[in-house]
Amino acid sequence: MNPSPTPSDRRRRAPVKRPTPPPRRGLAAAQTTMRHKGYTAKVVYDDAAGVLRGEVVDLRDDIAFQATTVAQLRREFHAAVDGYLLDCATRGVEPAKPFSGRLLLRLPPDLHRRAAITAATLDVSLNDFLVGSIEVGVARINAAREPEAG
Repeated sequence: MNPSPTPSDRRRRAPVKRPTPPPRRGLAAAQTTMRHKGYTAKVVYDDAAGVLRGEVVDLRDDIAFQATTVAQLRREFHAAVDGYLLDCATRGVEPAKPFSGRLLLRLPPDLHRRAAITAATLDVSLNDFLVGSIEVGVARINAAREPEAG
């Protein structure tokens, strides 16, 4: 018989919260991305306010913008990125590059063990296995978010 889990055991075994994909239809939850000069912005339609909101997601600095039309939002995004790059140039600093390729990943010990075992059985490093798993996950999520053809 297993002893009762201690509070710290319960904390370690707490279920991992997984992001739920946004609903596929409905403007209130519409979300997409825009790209400009290598930067990506997440765009969300705020139905309550009647505006499109954007946020540059691949910078450590907070850069947000909003507009009432897609064309205006695109102009605001371009202006925000261009302004950021101009500010960096004026100050003589390199624009932030927040993604070094290194990632500290915390996961439940049992999942860590299962991933290590799976990687070993596939004769790949744990790092290569995790990179491949993330690539597959990202591709599946992006494919699920594609507008339905028809």
